[in-house]
Amino acid sequence: MVESVVGGFSNWNKCEDSSEEYMILMGAMEKLEELAGKQFGMFQPLDFSSQVVAGRNIQARIKIDEDEVMHVSIFVPLPHTGLPSEVKEWKAGHKIDSDWDVNRQPAEAEG
Repeated sequence: MVESVVGGFSNWNKCEDSSEEYMILMGAMEKLEELAGKQFGMFQPLDFSSQVVAGRNIQARIKIDEDEVMHVSIFVPLPHTGLPSEVKEWKAGHKIDSDWDVNRQPAEAEG
């Protein structure tokens, strides 16, 4: 069960294979590989934290190789908009026990 924090992100929760968050993260794999410029050796969502806004922000840690974890931030629009989820930020190169850090790699190239 995800515990809510008013106005903030929830506590970190294990990402179960049958969860909505797992499905959203799996749906972002191709985009994340494109952004990282490589195919991942594995793609295993580990845990997540979420925030309800005008949609939902999801922060997650995803194991992409035996000793590498990617931190990602994804925005999920409200269902009535019909818009797809969007990778907002990401950063690869983390270890399994790294502190949360995603704010260095925007999803779109800055120009």
